[in-house]
Amino acid sequence: MAKLLVIAAAFAAAVCAYVPPTTPRLNEVCQFTFDRVYDGNYTGTAFFVAQLSVSRNTPEIIYMNTGSEDTFDMIPVRFPFGGWVRVLGTGLDIATLTIEDNFWTSEVAPLLSSAAYVAVGTSYAVYHFDSDSHSLMFFTVLSYNTHGAVSIEFTVKYYAAVQHLSEVAGWSDTAMASNKCTLPTPYTPPVTPVLNQICTFTLDHTYSAYNYTGAAFFVAAASLKANLPELIYENYGADSDFWLAMPVRFPFGGWLYSLGEHKNLSKLTIEDDFWISSNVVPVLAPALPLDPKLTYAIYHVDSDSHSLVFFNILSHSTHSKCEIQFTVKYYASVDRLSEVKGWSDTAQSGRTCSIGQ
Repeated sequence: MAKLLVIAAAFAAAVCAYVPPTTPRLNEVCQFTFDRVYDGNYTGTAFFVAQLSVSRNTPEIIYMNTGSEDTFDMIPVRFPFGGWVRVLGTGLDIATLTIEDNFWTSEVAPLLSSAAYVAVGTSYAVYHFDSDSHSLMFFTVLSYNTHGAVSIEFTVKYYAAVQHLSEVAGWSDTAMASNKCTLPTPYTPPVTPVLNQICTFTLDHTYSAYNYTGAAFFVAAASLKANLPELIYENYGADSDFWLAMPVRFPFGGWLYSLGEHKNLSKLTIEDDFWISSNVVPVLAPALPLDPKLTYAIYHVDSDSHSLVFFNILSHSTHSKCEIQFTVKYYASVDRLSEVKGWSDTAQSGRTCSIGQ
C-alpha cells in the first residue's frame, strides 16, 4: 500500500483532464478520475480508451456509484458488443504487469466477469471488444470515496481497430433455431456458417499435440484452415472429461458459458438465454466440466472471426466419444484488424504519460 501512495503522490502534480486519443499510446502509465454520479450520462462516470469509443458512445469502463456498493461495470450494450473485467490482485505496480504473466497466463484465457467491486489498491484488467475495436487495459485504484470520486492509474496494453466486420446475414438476438439442417453429414465446416439450424457433430478422437481431428469443433472452414477450433473436447485426463475454449495466445481465444439445465435449442435466443435482457453480460470461463444435463454456449473472438454457438450433449462415453447437437447463433469474419504497433504480451509499461497530462 505504501508503494501505491508514493506512486499517487508522484503523479498528483501532473494530473489534468484525460482526453481519449485517436490512437491510444501503449504501455504508458496515465491517470483518470471518475468524479460524477452516473445518471445515464457517461461524462465523468465512464472511461473511453480512444476517440472511436467516444464517437460510438461505448466506453470501456463505467463507474456505477448509485447502488449499495460501487462497481466497475462493462458496457451493457446489445450483443455482440461488450467487455469483461478481471481482478488482478492488490499491492501491484501496473508498470511491471504484462499480458502473459498477469492476464493471459500461460496461454490460458482468463475467467472474466461483467463487473467488479471498487477497492483502493486493487488492480484490474478490462478486455473490451466490439464491431469497431478490441482493447486491453490494466488499472489500479489510487483513491476512492464511497459513492464519490475514484482516481485510477491505467495503462493500455493492446488496441486494434476493426476495419470491416462481415456478419452472416440474417442473425438476430431474438431468433430461434430450426430443427432442419442443410449441412452435410458428417458435418464439414462450411465456408459461410449457416445460422439457426440445429445440426449434429461427433467428437470421437483423443486430442494430441495440436492435432484436433475428431477432437475439436470448427464453426467455419477458415477456423479449420487456421487450426483454431472454437471448442476442444478434452478426454484424455485421469479425471472427468471437460470442454475447453481455444487456449491460444492473446488476443485470440474463446470462452464457455453454461445456459443451465438441458434445454431445447430451438427455443433459445441470444437475448433471453445468453445476453440476458440486452444489458447483462454473462460470466465466461475458459473451461467447463462436461455434463450431459447442461446446455452450453461457446463465444469465440480472434483476429479473423467472431462467433457464438449453443450446444447440447446427445451422448457421451467417458474418455471416448461424445455427440453434440449445435446451432450457430452468430458469425462474422474480420476483413482486417489494424493493431497499434509496439504491443507485446511480455511488455511492461513506462511511468510516463504523453496524453493530456
